[in-house]
Amino acid sequence: MMSAYMVCQRRFWLRHVKDLTLKTRITPLEFGGAIHAALNTWFKSGSADKALTSFKSAWEACGGDWQEDQKRTQAKAERILKGYIAKYAQEPFTVLANEKAFESVMPNGLTYIGRRDRVVNWQGAIYVLEHKTMSQLGYATFNKFKPNLQIDGYIYDAAKNDYPTCHGCVVDAILVAKTKEDYARKIETRTAEEIDTFPELFDHITQAIQNSLANDHWVPNYEMCTYYGACPYRTMCMQPKELWQRIADTEYVVSHWDPRNIQEGGD
Repeated sequence: MMSAYMVCQRRFWLRHVKDLTLKTRITPLEFGGAIHAALNTWFKSGSADKALTSFKSAWEACGGDWQEDQKRTQAKAERILKGYIAKYAQEPFTVLANEKAFESVMPNGLTYIGRRDRVVNWQGAIYVLEHKTMSQLGYATFNKFKPNLQIDGYIYDAAKNDYPTCHGCVVDAILVAKTKEDYARKIETRTAEEIDTFPELFDHITQAIQNSLANDHWVPNYEMCTYYGACPYRTMCMQPKELWQRIADTEYVVSHWDPRNIQEGGD
C-alpha cells in the first residue's frame, strides 16, 4: 500500500480506499500468485506433484488459461515449475519459516502488515527469501531491489522481531516468457543503519496517507499512467469526474485487499 501511494495517490485511493479492481482479468498477478502457491507447497512438502496441483487449483480459481494471454498457461507453468525444481534440486539453504503473514507495531504506533514468502538459513546467514515472477531477466534485473520499500520492510520486521541476525533478502527471480524458462537469484544485503532507516520511511509515508485521508485529497501522478503497461484506472481518470461512479459500477468490482488473506495472489 505504501508503494502504491508513492506511485500515484489517486491510484491508491481507487484501489485501497474505494477497493476497486477491474472486472477483467489481470493475468500477470493471477499467474504470479498461482506460482507462489505452487512454490509454497514445494518448500513445505518437497513434492513436485503436489506443487503442480497447487498451481492448477490456484490458476483454475482465477479462471484458468485465457486466450488473450498465451504467455501464461497451465502448460507454461508446468515447464517453469519443473525447471525450477530441477535447477534448485540441491538448495544451499534450509527453510526456517514458510509463507507467513506478520504484524509489526511500529514506533509511530501504527501496525505494519505484510506477508513474507520464506525465511532461510543460507550457510549460517539468515535471509528473507522472496519469489518474483518477471517478464525479463537481464543485467539490470536486480537493480530495483536495492533500495526497495517492500524488501526493506520485510528485512526490518524479520530483524526486529523473529530473526535478529537477518540482514538481507534472497531475491528469487523467475522468468515468465513465451519461448524459454530462466531463473536467477541474488542476495541483497542491508546494513544495520539501512535497516534502522525503515521506521522513518514508514512514518513519513503513513503520515502522508493519513493527511490525504483527512483532507480527501489525492494527487494523480500522470507520469505513471503507462508505466509497466496501462494503469487499471487510466480509463476512469481520463473521463469527467461526474462519470466515475458509472464507470466504477460497470467496469470494476469491490474487492478489499489484505496481505493476511492467503488467497490474495500476486507480488
